[in-house]
Amino acid sequence: MGPLDVWTNAELARPVAPPEPLGWRALWWGLPTGWDAPIYSADLKGWVSHEAHRRYGRLWPAVPAELATAEHLAGCGLRPRNALRPDAFLIGPAYVNGHPASVPRSVQNAAVEDHHLLVAASLGIPGKFPCIVDRYPIRALYRRKQALPHDLPPTAAERAKDRWDAAAWAASVLADPDSVILEVGTWGEIDDPIDSPQERAMLCDLAIYSSTGEPLLKTLVNPLPGEVLPAADLARHHVTPKQVRAAPAFREIHATMAGMLQGRQVVCLDRARTYGVLFCELEVRAGDGIHCDFNGELLPGHKVMLHEWSHTRFACLRLARSRFTGQWDNRCQPQLAGRVTESARAFERAQAALQTLAAMAAAAPSQYRQWCLQAEAAERTGRDQRRTLIVREQRARQARTRKAVLERSGGWCENPTCTDTGYRHDVTDAGGPLLEVHHTDGDPAAAFARGARDHPSTMLALCRNCHGLVTHGRNRAVLNLVFAAAAKEAHQRLLAYEACSEASS
Repeated sequence: MGPLDVWTNAELARPVAPPEPLGWRALWWGLPTGWDAPIYSADLKGWVSHEAHRRYGRLWPAVPAELATAEHLAGCGLRPRNALRPDAFLIGPAYVNGHPASVPRSVQNAAVEDHHLLVAASLGIPGKFPCIVDRYPIRALYRRKQALPHDLPPTAAERAKDRWDAAAWAASVLADPDSVILEVGTWGEIDDPIDSPQERAMLCDLAIYSSTGEPLLKTLVNPLPGEVLPAADLARHHVTPKQVRAAPAFREIHATMAGMLQGRQVVCLDRARTYGVLFCELEVRAGDGIHCDFNGELLPGHKVMLHEWSHTRFACLRLARSRFTGQWDNRCQPQLAGRVTESARAFERAQAALQTLAAMAAAAPSQYRQWCLQAEAAERTGRDQRRTLIVREQRARQARTRKAVLERSGGWCENPTCTDTGYRHDVTDAGGPLLEVHHTDGDPAAAFARGARDHPSTMLALCRNCHGLVTHGRNRAVLNLVFAAAAKEAHQRLLAYEACSEASS
């Protein structure tokens, strides 16, 4: 069946596209340019409509043989080395059973159906034309030679390399005076397919910061001049109707924004979302020349927009942070990091992006090397042998209470939700368990020192991981309440067992 033939009901019932690569979101609006990896086009024969549209598809080269999608690799029993680190991106139709896959959409009314019948007739397609919108998600491509067996977990060295590469990238962004942070705020959703730019997620807030934290552009945007926006949306963004009415429209700030982005590396918390919002605003600004119902189909006005961003490099902080944290599931799939911030305002999101970059850059190999050089300099001058006299008073522990808690634990961590058993692979020099005693009465970080009751009913034997969580973790106060209940229960359970044993004897 050719790409312009009529689709049967059975064919429309097929899965419309393979699953997206893990950690990658479909970009419903926006043909990518200036991304941090090359862009290629799928088989041009599968592009929607006629030769005129395929002509625009030739702006991108065909996919080289050494690259493949994650779905194709999975069919060969392989996985990318890291699905969150694509080597290139692909636009154009996906294929199901050898045919271009489209997203079927129900016809809303007779007028729309008549329109599609006219389109079908103009293309020489006989019979009824099903209403199909060819939306082509941006798909990731990976080098075949770097693919690994799908059930092979990453090694410690591979995890470390991902972390160090992401950290080095963050350090380079902060050191580059031409790098900027770009964040947007919107009313409406960008995630769902829409029929026209007028139904888009509307830009309402824009912030551009330099890599040093200097605000270059920080402004609200009036998405619909003259129209009233929902009060609930305004409240969610902490702005008033008066502020929105006074804000410039996108067309008024476009030239300034474009000048700040041209020729620079632009870092976004979520590149696909930010890029899609701006692309849609450019479509609306273009007016009569643009009205696109197809993602993946190029129209004449798009060439101007693509040229505008051809010298700008868009990077995604969320993907880089995902590689930095290195979380993988039990199916050997890397996990996409959660949102850096829930802030609605664009300038707050940009500031959160800068803080995240700084935290990642601290782990860069260059920073590590610098600390090593400082340590070696201290060794050469003898500063590493300095002594400091520390005189302090501290509360004396009762050895018997600590021993009672350790004996009660039986050598097992008493956190009821602990799943780590690695501490049981060894013992102390004295032959005791590798457990630490935690006082649950009072401040979890320093309960004993501040006068907590030194009694087994308020103490818990914990492995070092759990002790670290309840002592230094952000949720330590809540966790300490859980541990206090567990300590009391363990204490009472042991006493009840002892009483029962005495009664039976």
